[in-house]
Amino acid sequence: MLMMRKIITILLTLLILLPSISIVTSGQKNQDDENSGLRDSPWPIPQHDVRRTGKSPYGKDGCTGMLKWKAPLTDWATADPVIDRDGTIYVGACGDLYAIYPNGTVKWKIKSGCNGLSIGRDGTLYVVSSGYLRAISPDGEIKWKTHIGSYEIYGSPIIDEDGIIYVGTTSWGVAKFAAVYPNGTIKWIINASYTNGEFSPPAIYGDTVYVKEAYHDSWKCYLCAIYRDNGIVK
Repeated sequence: MLMMRKIITILLTLLILLPSISIVTSGQKNQDDENSGLRDSPWPIPQHDVRRTGKSPYGKDGCTGMLKWKAPLTDWATADPVIDRDGTIYVGACGDLYAIYPNGTVKWKIKSGCNGLSIGRDGTLYVVSSGYLRAISPDGEIKWKTHIGSYEIYGSPIIDEDGIIYVGTTSWGVAKFAAVYPNGTIKWIINASYTNGEFSPPAIYGDTVYVKEAYHDSWKCYLCAIYRDNGIVK
């Protein structure tokens, strides 16, 4: 009888604790994965995630600071490296896009201007330069390219859970900020408020994409909150 009471007490305790454990676990998952259409890989985008927290999920164990290898690039690096789930590193360097194995040997190199890149959930690379957004397969084949604006694009695009890509241009005319479907068609596009401006790499949280809007002539700068579904500025 005493043993039965102990078992009942333990079961009741577990029933009380399980909901709170579940809430903590799901809350952590939502915080990490919310709104993310990025690749489930070690580092799919500069600053790691759609909120651009820059938080690394990896510890410092085994990091000795010793040089393992270095791979020569065409010229100066123009895009921060990202890492796929198999360890392949993608990096842009002055007009070229490189795929590099984890041991430092070059897997492939293609001519594709690259000022920023991100890895989508299916492994597609989204690469920006010269006013274009390009989708490139993990094998280095260009799937499509879409013209966003008349001047340059700097920084990595962001990708939401539906695969929509958000990217902005810099321009000596009117800068553009766009949402692009995974097939390369434009969902919506908006103009900067003034001329000679630029949009920064964006970040996502909830139903909103956040992006900095700056102007060269007036030195004005704004933080814009934009509804993801229709491009209306909040």
